[in-house]
Amino acid sequence: MSKDEILQLIRASRTNGTSSPFVGALDREAEIDKSLAQLESCLITPVSVQVEAAYHPQEDCEFINKQNVVAIAQCNEEYLLYATRAKLFAKAWKTGENQFTILGFSTDDVIAEWRG
Repeated sequence: MSKDEILQLIRASRTNGTSSPFVGALDREAEIDKSLAQLESCLITPVSVQVEAAYHPQEDCEFINKQNVVAIAQCNEEYLLYATRAKLFAKAWKTGENQFTILGFSTDDVIAEWRG
């Protein structure tokens, strides 16, 4: 998966709308676009990663111990992962060289996942 393919996925997700709240924003659409631009500036070359469960109920998650998960964005210590088969995004934190743990949520709403 290339960076251009990821960019297309992100932009397609934007056209589907977002459930992410923008409390206090006078112009919600402008804030969504701002979040999207910030995400795009944090894109990295996709790299396959291993995701470990932070707690037992996550073990059946689409991201845990699967081979089809790639890191697609990084900002400080936070990452955005994408499960290529399930077509879901999730926010994650690096726990080792190529190991990550996720917050526990995953959706097809890239903005909601990026914002946490």
